[in-house]
Amino acid sequence: MEAWDVVVVGGGLAAHRAASQSAKNKANTLVLSIDDIGVGDAIGIDGIAAPLQEPSPQIHTNDTIVGGDYLSDQDIVYSCMNSAIKQVDFLEKCGVIFQRDAKGLPDVKAVNGHSKPRLVTSGDSLNRETFRVLEEQCLKYGVVRRGNQLPISLATKNEKISGIIVLDMNTGRLESIQAKTIIIADSGFESSWRGRGSGVGMDLALRAGISLRDMEFQYWSIFISDTEIQIPHSLIANGAEILSSNGEDLGLERTDTSTQIAQKISEITQVVLDARTLNGASSWWQSWKEMVQKRTGINPDKQTLPVDARVSMTIGGIPIDEHGRAISNRWSRWFTGLYAAGESACSGIHGADAIAGNRLLDNLVSASSAGVHAAQWASKTNFSGTQIISEELERCQKEIDSMLQNREGDVYRIGSVGKSLQNLMMQKMNLHRSEEGLISAEIGLVDLVEKSSNLYCDDASTLYNDNLRSNLSLQAAIRLCLAATRSAMERKESRGSHLREDFMDKDASQLHHSLINANGEYETLAIRKGPAGSWLLSPEQ
Repeated sequence: MEAWDVVVVGGGLAAHRAASQSAKNKANTLVLSIDDIGVGDAIGIDGIAAPLQEPSPQIHTNDTIVGGDYLSDQDIVYSCMNSAIKQVDFLEKCGVIFQRDAKGLPDVKAVNGHSKPRLVTSGDSLNRETFRVLEEQCLKYGVVRRGNQLPISLATKNEKISGIIVLDMNTGRLESIQAKTIIIADSGFESSWRGRGSGVGMDLALRAGISLRDMEFQYWSIFISDTEIQIPHSLIANGAEILSSNGEDLGLERTDTSTQIAQKISEITQVVLDARTLNGASSWWQSWKEMVQKRTGINPDKQTLPVDARVSMTIGGIPIDEHGRAISNRWSRWFTGLYAAGESACSGIHGADAIAGNRLLDNLVSASSAGVHAAQWASKTNFSGTQIISEELERCQKEIDSMLQNREGDVYRIGSVGKSLQNLMMQKMNLHRSEEGLISAEIGLVDLVEKSSNLYCDDASTLYNDNLRSNLSLQAAIRLCLAATRSAMERKESRGSHLREDFMDKDASQLHHSLINANGEYETLAIRKGPAGSWLLSPEQ
């Protein structure tokens, strides 16, 4: 049985940041990616927010708290915003080329959710350049990376990590890996609104007994209609405009949250993107424009593009503290050895909604914190639970065999189940919600949980079985959507991105985090105040 100090689940920016930091701190580190090595993600598409031209990060902190509708953990926000300039400096020193102003400094742009200009970007290259930097950091510090690794289950006992069970799709073998710590750093479940599977890490934690936090909240972005091409906030900051089809301004304000922008777009029959004037920044977006023209047949330099608003990020996830440790129902209780970062974590930064540029910042900061603390913890603890891991391996083997041999009785195709999931989420858990709709969604999702356990697998082999991978990913997405729906039912108010048609006002008594476990049991968790124990920005303000 292999044994590692730190095992990181994921293949994107957060996973590579966490892995490089743990390895830098002398931990023997393994990265397990469900995709091929180097696939990455699109976390950095909007740019990164940092108060580069402000005397302190206080206003950035305040904007984040207000943007999150006061559901952010204020001490964690304060710490994150204080490290924002450090993150930009790190990327720049590693070779990321940011847009610059007349003084030669990184140029900061005005963007929604921020009262001051503070979005920094490299145009369409920021995401890939950031990923390149983090890959190089992993290579520099000796991180071992493996692709096509499908995590099946965490091996735990008494809320303590012993290891992880993984299907190596390169060999077709189910493997057990002993680990002192595990960092879950893969994606959220935003793809569920498109009827697709999600990242599996959050679901691993849910099935291991973790109650997920603030699952009712999502982040909205603008997409080119009938495509999955996202319109980066940094593109708008560079001069692109969102207009009605007759060229009228939508009345978007700088202080608008992503949800408020989505509301304004939903109220107009046809909305378009005009990227024909980019304030001299056109060359920074050449790759993006070529990709748009190739996929849509429309030249953004000459024509407008029809757009709509959709969920692009799920805010809820594995609850973590300032060290990236997964907490179990209360702040003082750690699920020992388990960490989370990035999209699979709920860090407390975003609260009930997010503001542009904080997504990449949160990924870098939470992943760095998790990687450092995991390495430190691994250096002073021992491996344990060999028998637990062996028993979990045996259980998982039986489960996988059963899925591959499911050829009789009521079996379902992934396409039809995925379409049902999309319909439920788009109709009942979208921009506007109600008790009746959420109850209907819960009933439908419970049914889909049952159906997804009988998904037909065309290939009975475990070797490079993409059908099996998709089936397991869709099962995870359905369970996460059910948890999100149940959380939404319990929050009987409208706050941030959670809009209830039957409870249209905020309720001060519900100023707390929500927690939901795999059995649908609901609890609450207190919001953390500022570093000194008092509000940095009082909700009453």
